[in-house]
Amino acid sequence: MIKYLFVVVLFLVGTRKGCLYLNSDQFQKYGDEKKAQWTCHVNDILAETAIFFSKYTRAEALYQKILTRCPETGMAEKALYKIGTCYEGRNLYNQAIESYENYLKVYPDSGRSKKVLKKIQVLQVSR
Repeated sequence: MIKYLFVVVLFLVGTRKGCLYLNSDQFQKYGDEKKAQWTCHVNDILAETAIFFSKYTRAEALYQKILTRCPETGMAEKALYKIGTCYEGRNLYNQAIESYENYLKVYPDSGRSKKVLKKIQVLQVSR
């Protein structure tokens, strides 16, 4: 029983330390230096979690990192779209419209194009 409890405690401590590292500036510095694409996947997960908890400023910063670090990937397309969502979440409708219009310029034929057009129309009425 003591071995089981020790393993559980060790697992919890390790998980906590790992999460703290992934959320740290040190991890972002590593990702910027190495240009490792797997760090963009981690940032995407962290940004989605931030949006879930309504931490839109944090999510936007993480999506900006994705755009900088992995510009030629599908994650960049999603990040550009989600930046508009972050503006919406903060009730910054003009910036959201600009962000969505920028998205349409860069990705005019994406699967999200129709959805983005509808969002722009709704936001223009909401201003």
